[in-house]
Amino acid sequence: MRKAVWLSTAVVLAVILVTEVATAQGGRDTVTFKDGTPQWMQVKVTKETYKGVEVAGKGTKHPSVVENITHGDQPASYVAAAGALRRGDYQRAQEKFLEAMKAKARPWLKHYCTYYLAVCKQKMADKPDALAKAIAAYQKVIKESPNGIKVPDAKFGIGQCYYQMKQLGQAQKTFAEIAKSDYGEFWQLAGKLWEGKILLEQGKGAEAAKVFDEVQKAAKGKMPDIYYKANLSRAAGLIQANPNDTSKARDLLQEVFNEAENDTIKAAAHNGMGDAYRAEKRIKEARLEYLRVIVLYFDCPEEHARALFNVADCFDQLKDAATARRFRNMLVQQHPDSVWRKRLGGK
Repeated sequence: MRKAVWLSTAVVLAVILVTEVATAQGGRDTVTFKDGTPQWMQVKVTKETYKGVEVAGKGTKHPSVVENITHGDQPASYVAAAGALRRGDYQRAQEKFLEAMKAKARPWLKHYCTYYLAVCKQKMADKPDALAKAIAAYQKVIKESPNGIKVPDAKFGIGQCYYQMKQLGQAQKTFAEIAKSDYGEFWQLAGKLWEGKILLEQGKGAEAAKVFDEVQKAAKGKMPDIYYKANLSRAAGLIQANPNDTSKARDLLQEVFNEAENDTIKAAAHNGMGDAYRAEKRIKEARLEYLRVIVLYFDCPEEHARALFNVADCFDQLKDAATARRFRNMLVQQHPDSVWRKRLGGK
């Protein structure tokens, strides 16, 4: 049974105070790694590019093995912005990132803030022209720091914006460039994965399946999130190919849920299971899968919003308009900037 963990006001204030003291003293950095390597604490990160994170007296690590960098000189406004971004409060995040950019810090701060401001624009975009502005913001990240550590993320964001705009040709071109880039294997496979998703969107299920299989084989045992996302996409392809019998897709989704450690992946597996049952018109079973996400994975904003949107549709099909409306209201209140909220239209 998962429990919500809430920080007390005292703890929050302590975190902010420590951050401000560290800033005033030119505090040190902490580098955490994905492979379980002991983190580097009280170090100085001297250079960050998409090819390497350089640390004084320690050497250089490729960004693909770095889980997180906590900068000792991050201002309190940056900490607040990052927290708002994680919660899905993109308007608040945008305000605080703009405020953080005015603070005195090393070059990393401007690069990171410029990137995350682009993310906020993308998340809040509800029309094609707003997504075009998000693309311009991502392009600014690349133009200002061509080798910056956030450049691959920015390029990826451009591809996603084109995908949201239904400009699938431009999206496919962008992800193909990432797949052939020098960003490293993680980004190459992520680009290839999205090439497969676009093929699926275009109704080219057989071609998409081949791409997903290639990504699975390359990522297995090395990059679990990419591996499981490929499985999730493979399951979506199986549902599309045979909506009347989704048993193979559900077996694959169950496997993902059982093996994955990432909560967002687990939530996506439940949502995928809901989609499978809904394709078979097994609405009550679909409803249950979406409700599991709503109750258990409230801290995974994108999947939570997706579940709220789809469970409302389930209640509509079960002729329970009042409950459907209640879940749509929850979606509007809890995820006002989500793409799933935007899909509601006038409902």
